[in-house]
Amino acid sequence: MELFDSLPAEVRRAIAAASFPFHPRIALRFLKRGFGATRVARLIAVIDRRLAKRII
Repeated sequence: MELFDSLPAEVRRAIAAASFPFHPRIALRFLKRGFGATRVARLIAVIDRRLAKRII
């Protein structure tokens, strides 16, 4: 839970809104590689949409 709380607010919102469970470490990896918080949030949203399409 501490890891989730340490993420930027945009990223936390994207993870919370996702229909699939994303581990906070995924976002942390992107952030450590130099991606901005907005970009990481968008990536999570895109990945979530792609996963949702596979199920439907």
